[in-house]
Amino acid sequence: MKKASKMRQIRKAKGMRQLDLALLANCSLTWIWLLEQGGHDRVSEEMKSRVAEALDVSPGEIFA
Repeated sequence: MKKASKMRQIRKAKGMRQLDLALLANCSLTWIWLLEQGGHDRVSEEMKSRVAEALDVSPGEIFA
């Protein structure tokens, strides 16, 4: 399974929209979209950590 798909799967399982996740992670909706499309190599480690924390998972579960 692709990393982007894993992130989307976790988000949807928690009943969250991309906007909900962006607000919780204190980032833009564009960053969430980019991460879900597999653009995690262009996102900072801090951003990845914030998104993972907002999803209540470790960054490794999504981005490893």
